[in-house]
Formats: sequence, C-alpha cells, structure tokens
Amino acid sequence: RVSTGLYADDGRTTPIQGDISCEVLDVENVYFGDPNLDSIQDQPYILIAQRRGVEDIKREARKNKRPEYEVQSILPDGETDYMAGERSRNEPPESQKATVLTKFWKDYSPDGTGYVIKAVRVCRKAVIRPEWELGIRLYPFAKMTWERRRGCVYGESEITYLIPNQIAINRMITASVWAVMMMGMPIMVVNSDIVTTDVTNDPGQIIPVCGGMDDVAAAIRYVNPPGFSPAFDQNIASLIGNTLKQSGANDVVLGDVRPDNTSAILAVRETATIPLIYIQNRFYSFLEDVARIWAEFWVTHYGKRRVKIRDELGTWYLPFDGERYRELVISARVDVGASTLWNDEQTITTLDGLFDRKIIDAAQYLSRLPKGSVPELNRLLNEIRRRKAENSDSE
Repeated sequence: RVSTGLYADDGRTTPIQGDISCEVLDVENVYFGDPNLDSIQDQPYILIAQRRGVEDIKREARKNKRPEYEVQSILPDGETDYMAGERSRNEPPESQKATVLTKFWKDYSPDGTGYVIKAVRVCRKAVIRPEWELGIRLYPFAKMTWERRRGCVYGESEITYLIPNQIAINRMITASVWAVMMMGMPIMVVNSDIVTTDVTNDPGQIIPVCGGMDDVAAAIRYVNPPGFSPAFDQNIASLIGNTLKQSGANDVVLGDVRPDNTSAILAVRETATIPLIYIQNRFYSFLEDVARIWAEFWVTHYGKRRVKIRDELGTWYLPFDGERYRELVISARVDVGASTLWNDEQTITTLDGLFDRKIIDAAQYLSRLPKGSVPELNRLLNEIRRRKAENSDSE
C-alpha cells in the first residue's frame, strides 16, 4: 500500500492509500494460454515466470498465512534455462533465487455471461499466494508488437528481417579488417632447413642463414595478400545506408543534422517516417490499452478520493468516486502531435523575434524559454507580475 498523502474526508481521518505500479516484462517470460490469439484480453490464461529471492518469497508466503512447513520448503533452484537474457544462466549461486510462476485466468459465472479475473502464485514446492480475485475485469497486461504476425500473439521482432543484413555487414567488415592486416602484417614463411633459430620478427633481429646467397633469398619470404578493391569499403557503407533507409532511420530521424532550414527538415522527416507509421500506430494502441487498464483500476479500487489535476489553471483536486463510473464503457485515445526538431538556440531566436515585434510580453517570453536557461525563473516571473499589478493600481 503506497501512501498518497491524501485523505478521503475533510477531517483527515481516513488516509488514501494505493497506487498503480507498472513493470516491463520480458516477452520470453510471458506464456499465453493460446499463442495463436492476437488479443490479450481473449486469452484463456496467462503465465508469468519470475526469478525472485528466496527470502522475499518466504516473506510473501508468511504474509498470506501459508503453513510454516510449506514456507520452509521454498528453496533456491537453478531453473534459468528459459529465462530472458543470456546472463541469466550465469546467475551467482549466492543470489539464492527461485522461479516463481503467477497464473492469471478468467473465472466465468455459471451462466457464462460474466467473469472475474483471478490469479494464483506458486513456486516449485509451495503455494505462495492461494487463489485470489483481482477485482478487475481486464487482464492487467498490455503488449507492444513491433510488427504483427498472423496467428501469433508475440508478433515479429524489429531485428528479424535485419539479421541477414547484419550478418553480411559483419562478414564484409571482418574481410576488410583481415585484408588490411594482411597488407600491413603479411604472413611470413620460413624455411626451417636454412633458418635454424626462432624468428620473432622484432626490429633489428639478426637471422643466421646456413648456405649461400641463393639460400638467403629462399630462407624467408612473405605471402602476398589477395587483391583488395578500394570500393569494398564503399559497398559496406552503401549496405549500411540502405539498411537504415529501408528501416526509416535516416539522418533527420536520428538527429544527425543541423536544423538550419526547418521547413526542409520537417518535410524530409515526414517522408522518412512513412515506414514507421504502422509501428507508431501500434505503439499508440499499446498506450491506449494501458490507459484502459489504469481506468479499470481507478473505477474498481480507488473508491472515494481526491484526484490531483494539473492544467493551465494550476493544481487542484477533483472529488472522485469509482462506484459512479464502474458500469461505464471507458474508451481511450492517444492523440500525439508532431514534435519539433529545433534546438534551444533556435527556440531562443524565435522568441527574440516575437518579443522584438511586441507579439509577446516579457512574462510570456520568459515562461517559454528552455528549462534552466534563466536562474530563479519563477521568482523573476513573480516580480514581473507584481510590478505589473502595482503599475495598474497606481493608474
């Protein structure tokens, strides 16, 4: 229970506790009941695998009033084969962790018209938390799919189609580096019948040779490296550039340009981001799912409380009663405008022009400056407003 610092009554006798905490889950540790269903809310059940400390698990089990013999059966294990991350298999033994499984499922009413979300948490030999009802009507999960894949809830990764290009680039760079090394440090062939000492290739080393002048010429030689075209590096750069271009990541999107001509930069950016529009819309859909889940928690768990609102009017508190909105169909929509690529210098230049033309006053100018450019900005704004009020009163 998180303390909010707010109270449900004016007498400040009923503190309001509880907040929403989000966690990013590794997709490898999320197991869907039907991986062929794209919708999370249509899943029959969802399993979450986590690696947690044994003492933490025991503490939660005691909190849920589990028998002591069951608590003591919670022991560390090495079940890390299916956990996300390559370093998970090298987990230090002293970390004392065990795998915890949490199952979420829908429990339908006998007539099949309604359901509630339930969950249970277990480890290898113990039930950490017995079956409980979450009190919400949605699975508390939302997923962001980079690219949809028909008949697969996991979708397709961003790098799936980039792997062949990356392998080709790595091989070409390796060949380029090897060719340069061969030209700078070619392979040495030594006739051991003529050269009887070790050859270290150190500068100034004296190598005794047994034989005449012909033997000296045949004692040591270098293997000529294969021919290397200067255009090879250009091919590497071309392949990298084409890969970035097809992915929609050009210099404008990556921020590697100077914003001198803003109109041209915005036009180029709009063209470059066309391949990313569908991915962007899927990200917005993911945020909308998160908003609906938050709203579900608000109407089912928040009860009566005051919600802090920050807007152009300042900070104020809105009386909220979740019971009033529980039966409403809540929809959410993400509406995002295009961000500017102008830096602080360009912003200040634009504000200077507006201020010189007297389109904005001093307070409007200062309030729109980049953050941190003016020390004690709020104090300065208050002084300007106070001076303006004094002048208006004197008039």
